[in-house]
Amino acid sequence: MEKKRWIGMVVFFCILISCRLYALERRDVSFYLPFENTVQPEIAEGETKITCSTGTPEQIPFDTGGLRGSAIKLNDVLNVTFKNSAMFSRKEGTISFWLKPVGWKAGSGKNHYFLSAHPDNCGLQIYRFYPGNNWAYISPSGDPKTWRFIGGGKWWDGWEDGKWQHIAFTFKPGEQAIYFSGKLHERKVTDLFEPEFGKIVESH
Repeated sequence: MEKKRWIGMVVFFCILISCRLYALERRDVSFYLPFENTVQPEIAEGETKITCSTGTPEQIPFDTGGLRGSAIKLNDVLNVTFKNSAMFSRKEGTISFWLKPVGWKAGSGKNHYFLSAHPDNCGLQIYRFYPGNNWAYISPSGDPKTWRFIGGGKWWDGWEDGKWQHIAFTFKPGEQAIYFSGKLHERKVTDLFEPEFGKIVESH
């Protein structure tokens, strides 16, 4: 299995929105992580349990050279998991975050995983698939025939080592889309599998 390659993320790790993408108000945001020298969410409904693949949340390294403040630094062996039952709306929202590649090399053959979430009815990942496909990957089961990819049908390899990029994945009944640095990468309205959230949600 390919070793995961994690990277620095900054400003907010996730914004999960229950309605419109633009003109956000406080009631639109269900989970917000600014990473200002802490991994605790600034906005969250209910209790959030935080664990790490190695060490403790208090030992996570920070980078003061974030896009708008500090950022956490992740790598091949360190990822952070947030567990919260109200992190996502049931069937509609936006997952949005900034990240900066650190030590990426063209032709390395590595996949770069940005985020994994666990809806009630499927798996959900956002990542760069070597050599240049970037997508949201939805897997209802272990059968590849059921897997769905948003963004995989369109090549984009605009990543630069040390340069911040913004990613947003939006979903609602009948439509899913993924954006890179404010530009629509792909939108799909057919052949979808729609994630449904509701129980204790785990995201990392």
